[in-house]
Amino acid sequence: MRAHNIVNGPVYKEFPLQQTLKGEDGYHSEILDAIYERLQSMLGRRWTFAFAATVTYPRAYSANQDNRDIREFIERVAGEIRLKSPVHYVWVREQNLGCPNPHYHILFLADGDRICNGWKKKTFIEDTWARVLRIPSGEGYVEISDPEPCAGPHTPDYGCYPVRLGMMIDSRANDFDARLRQVLNWVSYWGKVKTKVPVPGRRSWGASQL
Repeated sequence: MRAHNIVNGPVYKEFPLQQTLKGEDGYHSEILDAIYERLQSMLGRRWTFAFAATVTYPRAYSANQDNRDIREFIERVAGEIRLKSPVHYVWVREQNLGCPNPHYHILFLADGDRICNGWKKKTFIEDTWARVLRIPSGEGYVEISDPEPCAGPHTPDYGCYPVRLGMMIDSRANDFDARLRQVLNWVSYWGKVKTKVPVPGRRSWGASQL
């Protein structure tokens, strides 16, 4: 990532950026571009479901510094999603001050007609992270984002398929553009500069192939 690719302000292209203390140092435009391109590639279908996970290491764990853990983790999770749906993803590596290990945020994009509930993936994702780390349980080291904890006019419920722990975009809805901006604002967090500690020879983010 390059310093001259850092952007500031409330909007980048079509991205309404989060204006919080965590975003005060700006955003990496190449990460925002990667997210936008993959989201656009999914919008040709009726529904697109976005859900996200944060994975961390046990405090006493000595983490690999070469991203092999997140690569294996995503390969397993994306492979399971592909059994039902096309999938795209973007991951970022961050590390908090004073923490010996990094943590990762991963955004998954899937066909909302096939997958609409991040909660149903939680146990599988916890078990997968535990297998990657070779620890007894992943419980407590995986968080599934809940961007819409309260039901509202933009929290869709498609019959018997309630949307949980993620955000759905309906390409045929009257509020499609407004909904897309909501989702972009949520996922702009992945591009923030803060806590992305550069490691020589190691990537700070990655994405699925288009």
